[in-house]
Amino acid sequence: MVVGAIQAAYKGGATYSPGINRVLANYPTYTDRNLVGSDLTERELDVIQLLATGSENKEISTDLAISNSSVQLHMTSIFGKLNVKNRTEAVIVAVRNGIVVIDD
Repeated sequence: MVVGAIQAAYKGGATYSPGINRVLANYPTYTDRNLVGSDLTERELDVIQLLATGSENKEISTDLAISNSSVQLHMTSIFGKLNVKNRTEAVIVAVRNGIVVIDD
């Protein structure tokens, strides 16, 4: 598993604990796409996609050429729109509802 994680990181990917599927199973899936994520802006979608790859705020700000403060504001907005409390919950809800896709 460690070797796989190193290989994924080298290729620019992210790794997740095998237990993530159990965590994902506990979060609701919304059947009406209008209920979750439809009000995210293009920039918020960019931020959440980078967040889902494991990027930290500084990396997101560099990749999107915006300030760290802007990233923090986008994160706060994302949390509110997805009704979550932290980065992990935001990614879980986004993945479960097809807002972002995590490549293997």
